[in-house]
Amino acid sequence: MAPPGSRLTRPHILSKHRECIMSFTNFATWLLGAALWVSTGTAVARSHATQHELEAASYRGDLALLEQRHGQLQAAARAAAGNAQAVYDYALSGYLLAMTSTDRSRSKAVLGEATDALQAVTAAADDVETPVLHALVLGARIGLNPLQGMMLGPRASALLERAGAVAAGNPRLLLARGIFSCTTPQAFGGDPARARGELAAALAAFAQYAAQGPVQADWGLPLTHAWSGLCLAMAKDKDGAREQYRLALAAAPDFAWVRDQLLPALDPATKPAEPAPATRPRPGQGASFALRAVRVFDGERVQPRVNVVVRDGRIAAVGPDVVIPRGSHVVDGNGATLLPGLIDAHVHAWGDARRDALRFGVTTELDMFGDVHALAAARHERNEPARTDLADLWSAGTLVTAPAGHGTEYGMPIPTLADAAAADDFVRARIDEGSDYIKLIRDDGSAYGGQHHMATLDDATVKAVIAAAHANGKLAIIHAVKADDAEFALANGVDGLAHGFFDRAASPALIALARERHAFMVPTLVVFASMSGSDAARTLREDPRIAPQLGELQRTMLDQVASVLPPQALATVMANVRAFHVAGVPILAGTDAGNPGTAHGASLHGELALLVKAGLTPVAALRAATAAPSDAFGLKDRGRIAAGLRADLVLVDGDPTADITRTRAIRQVWKNGYVVDRAAPPDAPAVGQQ
Repeated sequence: MAPPGSRLTRPHILSKHRECIMSFTNFATWLLGAALWVSTGTAVARSHATQHELEAASYRGDLALLEQRHGQLQAAARAAAGNAQAVYDYALSGYLLAMTSTDRSRSKAVLGEATDALQAVTAAADDVETPVLHALVLGARIGLNPLQGMMLGPRASALLERAGAVAAGNPRLLLARGIFSCTTPQAFGGDPARARGELAAALAAFAQYAAQGPVQADWGLPLTHAWSGLCLAMAKDKDGAREQYRLALAAAPDFAWVRDQLLPALDPATKPAEPAPATRPRPGQGASFALRAVRVFDGERVQPRVNVVVRDGRIAAVGPDVVIPRGSHVVDGNGATLLPGLIDAHVHAWGDARRDALRFGVTTELDMFGDVHALAAARHERNEPARTDLADLWSAGTLVTAPAGHGTEYGMPIPTLADAAAADDFVRARIDEGSDYIKLIRDDGSAYGGQHHMATLDDATVKAVIAAAHANGKLAIIHAVKADDAEFALANGVDGLAHGFFDRAASPALIALARERHAFMVPTLVVFASMSGSDAARTLREDPRIAPQLGELQRTMLDQVASVLPPQALATVMANVRAFHVAGVPILAGTDAGNPGTAHGASLHGELALLVKAGLTPVAALRAATAAPSDAFGLKDRGRIAAGLRADLVLVDGDPTADITRTRAIRQVWKNGYVVDRAAPPDAPAVGQQ
């Protein structure tokens, strides 16, 4: 969480068919890589020869030529002192160079320069192509650094709207809008039906454009076929998608994105056969095994030296006298501690979040505002004992907020609640979408300073939402960062606080109210640390027990420190955590991962360290990430090590009940009894590289 106006973005997703979910970091590869050859020819004076030369060089991957032409066009633009045509050609060369380059730093630099150049001429431009190119350049920058999404996404949308007001039927505009709509239905609330309509109109416009006479090689038509096919595939119309891909390849036989990515995703049989798996699994990779003489933290207490038997993905037996079945694969637990799979009780699980989490022993994530389209699959997956590389997910789905309230600023349209009388219908709509619990917002932005104010739910609506959640058998959890808002919610029956509060110390009455109402708190200390300018995230990033498994987006996120709160805010929230804990209020470990200064999976280890710093013992902190969230959210098959429970397990070197940072020294992770591959993912492909 971050104050409105300071929060940059959540890591978003790009959804592709075949249920393939990619990190929004790959926006640059999939959205803008697909738009790589968007021709920017126009009816006004545009240098078609230069543009087609650049597009052809980019398609061939001729980086040397692009660098040469970019330098020439940059010099020409500077010499022309603001000439719109010169700036346009220079910016286009930078855009295509960025998407073709394998050097991300170079790509970022040329896109930043292109943004500055276009900013200077777009306001005065009277054509369609300049704002369209400007929007695509901003999109490319988001792809390379998703944390810029909140700053640049709305600007890109406004540019496309402006271009539409000038010439609604321009084929390049229709293609660009179709791309944005097609690629963001789950990330930003885009509409696949609208995308198909935009792309159908673009196809017609390109056909009319081509009918006017011979044109040079133009990627607009095959690109539009490709994106039309992708939208149809997302809508489960495989035949329609296949036909669009065929038309794309007919227009451009060497169209690598269609040939090598889209068609194989639609028809796996077209992919090269993968090597057959080994006939015998490697030791310890089945769903049945045993651990011998291992220290166990079972979610509540420490057992110093016991045997653990796992059978068919479930814990079969735990104890010092447990007999290990003959023929079992045995893991030596000497010098190590076995923990229940960790549970992060506050995340925003977009993109590759669940895969990133699992590498760090977080086997379950509790999402507090996420992709409603993913909820049905997540529910199915968490009930299955299958091998997986994803953490299980429970989710609030779409949060409950006021019109123009917190949660509406991320560029995706979401339903909002303006009237307490509509609360019951609103909550039931969230449950119909798949929400496992209800999260509501009480935050007008004033806690972050006088410059930030926004709409929020009023008293009557907060009360009505809590009542509606309970009437429908769901927990009600509130985002509140001011003590008065937390106290009001607790007085009206809220089940949990999604954050600590930092505006003042908790009063004895507030603490007593939380205890009497059996409410819990998820302090999310790591995000407050980031917002207070702490170096905790970067320290975590550099920890040799953490760094090797971090993916590119995780490293990027941990490098971001918002520094929008005074340093004492972190001290205040930590003191409140200590007071709640001493009073017996359950504390749950949660990170608010998806925000600057956090990384899925890794940051939970940082949260545990901060909980200990706040006054919890290491055992209490471990309970906050295992049994406590299991109890609070009714997750009956996890959070503890006991016979009959799911074999979500983490083996760490040393004793984290004495030194909490030993949770970072992970020796092995099991999900559903299967060994998890903890290798860090390869860095995202360079922009434009398929």
